[in-house]
Amino acid sequence: MESSLKVKRLTDIRPLNAVKALGRQADAAERKGGNTSKNAALAAEPLSDSEIFRSLIGPVRKFAPIPTPAKAPPPAPDAAMSRADEAHVIIELFELPDDAARIDGSEHISYLADGHSPKLLRQLKRGHFRISEEFDLHHLSASAAKKYLHQYLHEARDGGKLCVLVIHGKGLRSGDSGAVLKTMVDFELRRRKDVIAFNSAPAGLGGAGAVIILLQRR
Repeated sequence: MESSLKVKRLTDIRPLNAVKALGRQADAAERKGGNTSKNAALAAEPLSDSEIFRSLIGPVRKFAPIPTPAKAPPPAPDAAMSRADEAHVIIELFELPDDAARIDGSEHISYLADGHSPKLLRQLKRGHFRISEEFDLHHLSASAAKKYLHQYLHEARDGGKLCVLVIHGKGLRSGDSGAVLKTMVDFELRRRKDVIAFNSAPAGLGGAGAVIILLQRR
């Protein structure tokens, strides 16, 4: 366009400058219009969820971390079941008949059934009978020990084992009630018709904490 204009005199320069100015204005308007369209297109795009959330809550301020409180140390182990068993043993002790004498842990016990020679008891004390088997009761409650004592003696006699050792302990935790299991064993053995004699074991086999029992043959 500009190349087709020929300047013949100085007065022709003014219109030429005006045309150039119009051209520059048109270019500027086009550029401005293009940017406006672009901005409108950008404005029309939907915002993401995170952008909407940030626009709603505004600036975020970080807080100092809260220290975790120290855990209290676990309680010391408590032998509640052992104490319960011991209490149960003592209760059963007081349920024994009045003629069941409370026996001290260090006391030796001895018994010979009616109708048998005292010689048998002397031989039992001196170790003349070979012990076939032994059975430990001293970690059981009184009720459990009583049950297993009778069951064990029945099975021993059926198996032909006539001299056995039963460990009942000395009742060191029984306090003023005496040796609970020892008292129970002494009382129950005296009631059995198949027990000929019994006597506290020698020191090497448990001493006052065990008893050697002589059973009748079937």
